[in-house]
Amino acid sequence: MANGRWQIGLHIQKDSVRAVALSRKRGGWALCRWWHMPASNRLWPDGTAIAGEPLTQALRQWRAQLPRGHSLRVAFPAQRTRQRDIPRPAGLLCESECESWLAGAAARELHLPTESLWLDYTLGEAPARFQVTAAQRRETEALLASFQAAGLQPEALTPDACALAAFWPSAPDNVQLIACEGADAWLWASRSRWGVSEHGELLAQAREMNISAQQIAICGALPEEAANCLQLDPLCFVTFQPPPLLKEAACYTVALGLAMGEVAR
Repeated sequence: MANGRWQIGLHIQKDSVRAVALSRKRGGWALCRWWHMPASNRLWPDGTAIAGEPLTQALRQWRAQLPRGHSLRVAFPAQRTRQRDIPRPAGLLCESECESWLAGAAARELHLPTESLWLDYTLGEAPARFQVTAAQRRETEALLASFQAAGLQPEALTPDACALAAFWPSAPDNVQLIACEGADAWLWASRSRWGVSEHGELLAQAREMNISAQQIAICGALPEEAANCLQLDPLCFVTFQPPPLLKEAACYTVALGLAMGEVAR
């Protein structure tokens, strides 16, 4: 089904913001616009996901270029999240009861106050368990405040590594792990998990999941540590690409995944 509404993925990097707008057409995805917005100041201070005024200024200028009808999905640093597998409760709970129960269970696991956490969850690989992702509420709320100050309303905050999961419906059958190299670490997603690995540790992480180098697809150029992996152009998932052509496509991998993905709860 064709849908002309822009689906925008936005990835905040250390020194710039990259965004991609796609629309769904008969036959596949169409590239509508792309943006690279360099920042004069560092956007992510070390050890935090609170961007502040430099991000707000960049977003205000960008907002004027967007149509009214758009869906905005924003990447949140996966390194600033924690994941836990938590057993499902024995009794049947409604959604609100389940969320309250999971919040308490996650807070106990992480030794943090419930009110300090921002949570999302899915069913884990084992049906009797939930896979819970937690972030610091003060960081997620500060990020959302920057967007609101710029007149923008994101529909979803998604861990940047999780955004790669949007490529699975179109990925080759032999691929079991999709990864892209960030400034500080590797972002990766398997068909059931996602995460972050330090430089030099991607293949070790894959081996823990019984995945060989030949089953890993790297978005972008292959560095020495991934020389035996497959190379994947993230733009291969976009059927219609009118000019101006997107340059340095690997740098937009997360933004493309967000634009192609489903909106979270």
